[in-house]
Amino acid sequence: QIQVEGLHGVNYLDQQKNRTRFTDHDKAITFNVDKLGLDRLYLNTPNKIVVHKEGQIDAVVWNPWEKKVSDLGVEDYSRFVAVESAAVHKPIILEPGKEWKGILQMSVVPSS
Repeated sequence: QIQVEGLHGVNYLDQQKNRTRFTDHDKAITFNVDKLGLDRLYLNTPNKIVVHKEGQIDAVVWNPWEKKVSDLGVEDYSRFVAVESAAVHKPIILEPGKEWKGILQMSVVPSS
């Protein structure tokens, strides 16, 4: 079973509920969500979840379940998760000629 840890107590916008704000109270996010999938935008997330990010303060965690991704195998949706860094809560706005750099680094970390 897929799990994402490290977001306990973090506020998120539930994309499937018109971006309603909630606080995550679970030790780990799991993806057996009544076959509806999962699409959340976590706000002001810690720098280390199971991914390391710099330059963006938000994280998008989603699983389309069986409905949205046609190129996954028949049961692959149950073993799939997407984690992305984002800048939604505080968008990055650049002046002409300015540069910005963001980093998203993923690595395998043993479960605790």
